[in-house]
Order: sequence, then C-alpha cells, then structure tokens
Amino acid sequence: MGRTCRRTDCVAKPLSGLFERLGSLVGSCPLYFLVIPLILSAALGGGFTFLKDREDNDFERQFTPRKGPSKATRAFVRGHFPYNDSMFSEHRLYDKGSFASLIAVSTSSSNILANPAFEDIVRLNNRVLNITVLNGSVGFSELCAKARGECVSNVLLEVIVSSEADQSSIAFPVQTHGSGSVFLGSVLGGVIAEANGSVTSAQAVKLLYHLDNKENTADASEAWLRAFKRLLSEETDGKHIDVSYYTSKSRQEEIDGHTTDGFPLFLITYACAITFSVISCLRLDNVRNKVWVAVFGVLPTGLAVLSSFGLLLYIGVPFVITVANSPFLILGIGLNNMFVMVSDWQHTNVKDPVPTRMAHSYKEAVMSITITALTDVFKFSVGVASDFPSVQSFSLYASVSIVLCYIYTITLFGAFLALNGRREASNRHWLTCKKIPSDHSDRYSAVYNICCVGGDYDKNTGAEEKHPANVNLTGDAVRASRFFIQTVDIADASTEIHMFTGLKTTAGRCRAASLSVYNQNFIFYDQYDVVVSSTIKNVFVITAGMLVVSLLLIPDPLCALWLTCSIGSVTAGVTGFMVLWNVTLTSISMIIFTICIGFTVDFSAHVSHAFASSERTSPDDKAVDALSSLGYPVLQGALSTILGMSVLTTLHADRIKVKTKVDKSLQISKL
Repeated sequence: MGRTCRRTDCVAKPLSGLFERLGSLVGSCPLYFLVIPLILSAALGGGFTFLKDREDNDFERQFTPRKGPSKATRAFVRGHFPYNDSMFSEHRLYDKGSFASLIAVSTSSSNILANPAFEDIVRLNNRVLNITVLNGSVGFSELCAKARGECVSNVLLEVIVSSEADQSSIAFPVQTHGSGSVFLGSVLGGVIAEANGSVTSAQAVKLLYHLDNKENTADASEAWLRAFKRLLSEETDGKHIDVSYYTSKSRQEEIDGHTTDGFPLFLITYACAITFSVISCLRLDNVRNKVWVAVFGVLPTGLAVLSSFGLLLYIGVPFVITVANSPFLILGIGLNNMFVMVSDWQHTNVKDPVPTRMAHSYKEAVMSITITALTDVFKFSVGVASDFPSVQSFSLYASVSIVLCYIYTITLFGAFLALNGRREASNRHWLTCKKIPSDHSDRYSAVYNICCVGGDYDKNTGAEEKHPANVNLTGDAVRASRFFIQTVDIADASTEIHMFTGLKTTAGRCRAASLSVYNQNFIFYDQYDVVVSSTIKNVFVITAGMLVVSLLLIPDPLCALWLTCSIGSVTAGVTGFMVLWNVTLTSISMIIFTICIGFTVDFSAHVSHAFASSERTSPDDKAVDALSSLGYPVLQGALSTILGMSVLTTLHADRIKVKTKVDKSLQISKL
C-alpha cells in the first residue's frame, strides 16, 4: 500500500503504453519509418544553401550582452557628444573605428629610434602610405581620417625626425610638439629615460593608420586594409626590425574564417564514432552480430544535424561560430540513445515476433531516452533567453537538433532495428544475409563453425546472450560634460576587470550628478558582470526543471530526488577543475559548464528509471537488475561522448599573436 502511494507514474504509465504501441507499429511497417525521415532530411538539408547569407559573427553583436550597461552609456555619449568627422579624435570615437596598426621592434635589442632601424621604419611607413586600391585610383590620402582637412599622421615620426640631431630632446611620456603636446606612452615601448624624462633609447614603435568611417568609402577602406595586411605579410626589406601588424578587421576576419572549421572535424569524429560503435557492438555470433546496427545507428545524429541546421537556416536564424561546435554534442547524445535501444532489444525474447520485440524495447528504452531528451531540450532552451546572442544561437540550434535526433532515433533507427530483427528471426548471416545453421556440428570444419554458424541465445531467458563487458549645453544649463582618464600598468585581463569595476564603483558613489565611465573596450567587459549571474541562474533553473521532469517520468520520487542531487556534486567538481585549470568563466565556458551539468542526468536517468521500474523487491536485486540491463550501454554512451568531444582538443583558441618581445617592451594605454 505504502509503495503504491509513493509511485508517481500517472504520466509515465500511459506514455509507456504509447511507446509500446509505437514500437509495435514500427516493427510491423519499418519501411515507412525508414523512408519518410530520409526524404524529410533531404528537403530540410537544402537550407544549407543559405549558410553564407546567415553567417553572423559580428564580435560585438554576438559576444557581448545584448543589454550591457556600457551600450546604454555609449548611446548617451553618442546623443550628447555628436562626433565631428572633420575633426578626427581617436578618444572620441564611439567604437574602435577603422584602422591599421603595426608594431616594429629592434631585432638586435638596440635603440630603434636610431639608424639603421629607424630608416627601416620610415621606409616601411612610406610604402604603407603609397598603398592604392581599386586599380590604383584610391589611396590612403582619399580614405584617411582627417583633422583640419589633413590626414591624421603618426606624429611620433615627425617628433623623431625633428629631434634626430638631439634625441635626448624627446621627453617621455609627454612631448611638446608644435603648439601642443603629444602623449608617447602608447606608441613607444621599452623606453629608457633619464630622471628628467629625456629618452635615451627605445625598443619598440607603434604606428597607427586611421581611416574614415563614411559609408560611401566602406568598400574601398576594406580593400585598403586587405592590401595593408598583404604588404606587411610580404615585407622582407627590414633587416633591423621585426614587424607585427593588426587591423580593425582582423578579429572579425579570424572569426569568419573559422565559422565552419568544425565541420571537417565532425566528419572525423563521425568516422571515429562509427568505429567505436562497431567495436562495442561486435558479437561473436554470426546472426546476433550488431555491426550494421552500429553503423546505421550513427545516421540519425548526422541527419538530425543536417535537418535542424537546414530548417533554422531556412527561417533565417543566425549561424554563429559557436553553433559549429554543437554537432559534437549531438553525436554523443545520439549514440547514447542508440546503445540504450540496442540493449533493450537484446533483452527481448528472440522467439517473439519482431513487432512484439519492438513493442517491448520501445516500452522501456524510448521512455528512458524521452527523459534525457526532455532534460537536454530544457537546459538548452534556458540558453535561448541568454543576454548573449551567440549563446542564444547555440542553444536554439542544439535544442532543435536534440528534438530531431530523438525523432529520428525512434523512427529511422527503430525501423532499421526492426529490419535487422527480421534478419535475425530468419537466422541469416550478418554479412551475406544467407540462412545458416544455428548449431555447431562435427560434420563442419572449425572454420565453418566459426564463420558460418550462429543464432545462439540464452535458453533460460529466451534473450540474447549478454555481451561481456560494466558526469551630454542647452540654454544656460550644462547638460553634460566629460573628461579623459589615462591609466597605466594595465598588463592583463584581470587588471583590466579590476580597473573597470573600480571605475564603475567610484562613478556610482558620485552624488552631485549622474556619472558614467566609458571606453570602447567596456562593451566587452560587461560580459564578466553578467556571465556569473547567468550561470548561477541557469544551474538553478535546470536543476528545478530536471526535478520536475524526473518526478513526472520516473516512478519513484526518491530516485528522482537523488538524481537531482547529483547535479550539486558535478557542479562542485566542474567548478573545482575550472579553477585548477585556470579556465575563466565566459559565455563560451558557460555553455560548456551547462553541458557538463546536463550530462549529470543523461546517464543516471537511464539507470534510475530502470531501477524504479524493476519488478524485483529487494533494493540489491533492483540495483543488479538495473546495472546488468543498462550498465554496459551507459558505459558505451559515456565513452562515445568522450570520444566525440575529444576531437575538439585539436582546435587552437583564436587570438591575435603578437610577439612576446613586443608584449614585454610595449606599454599601451587602455583609456
């Protein structure tokens, strides 16, 4: 009586019956369930023709919080301090603008401000200024950012040339030049100066070439930046300097160039997954061998990725670089589903008709994979509400892929399993499909008995032999004003964030007026304020959602509770390893963190459901029953997931590689 009251199978029981009838239908009419998914996949896969049109890897739009406070501050700055295109000022730009930059370092650690190194810099600067595009009709003088009608030049070169006879007349970090002063702290590196600030020598020089941001010259500006990179990559004249270069388009081009890098890797992973599946599903019995089941079992995952990506590309969902990594995750999920279904099939009576065996398999296996599919879709659906558009795209693509992977597994793979079951029922060879004897005989040779005999099963249970094996003025009133701050010694990301939070805290204490701080880089720093709270929120929402799903679909509340408690253990473990490995919490690592938590349930849910559904009375017997039935397929699923994700370790992080010598010698201002 008490045991009956504790059971919560008001949803699970009718669903099991529904899946049982579905299994019988698939077993009776497998061709329909085989052909229709293939036709649907071919139709949806046509969406890949829109891939180039749907690619969206704008770094700011996709990888910064949609409602970041710095974006609101930028809007305030743009509204109160309109930018004057005829008076270019780098500090007054609303964003990074369009520019090219090079850093020259002395190869012999000698003074780069003295000849012959400085001659190489002047020669290189002249070559840059002479770059022309559009068949030589447009040059830097037509595209440059201007102030008082003149191109903004590298004043540093003018300062050095005017001080060439007496280098000690150069003052650092601020040099008087013409009627004003020039800050040299951001363009000279490795400076050795006297106590009075007079420069003795320097190791590095930075030159900047700013372009205007007019729409009518946008194409020509992009062509000029490409020509700049081409020139610098082919530059071999400088014998006394090493040159590194960067443009405002470099980061974007690198991201765009790697959007589909994961696809070739996915093909490799796919091949590895097939190999692993075949090996883990090998049987010595020539009839019960599951080689073709293992090969065909990977197909639903590939078709799910093809169909889901094609569908979302059809309807205009942006394709971001993060999305290219989701197939690796889907592959692990799909293989896990396959192994569970194969395991349940093997526990059916081999003498029963195929529809009966399919009904029994679907009653248990599909119920189990439904739980994991719902929890997986739920956890990624939470990401659709993220403040990061890149996370939203990843979550949407992953969610739809999981749904289609689930559908294709219970239709396409189920149909193949039924066809394979018909072969087994006729005692046909796994390779030749010819009927073979089921018993060994002395009349046959040993080779014949090994290669051409099969169909054995456990006579006591009627099932197959078990496979050996065992997570800003208006009127007279001042409406707004601003001033610029110069920071020093900003050497790494940690110091940047400390500076950012310190400035925001100081601004928040101001009571005289509303005070805000802004720099172009702050747009990207906002993620550090949001990512922690987003991660915590996702963990709690996912945990609560998984508890509800578990209570509804696992017929024992205690099992559902322990299943949910395991999330806390995995969360603590993953957090510890992130600290140990110095993995910073960003939008990308947040995705991975969420995935890790999700896998907590995927495997334990199968065993928990089997434990709660067992008809045994003793807890020990229930545990033995659950592990003997699902221990090996869970192990297969875990290993296949690890194998699928391990290929990603061959990918290198995208970054702009500046020489270590430059990093040590050049101090660049951040504000």
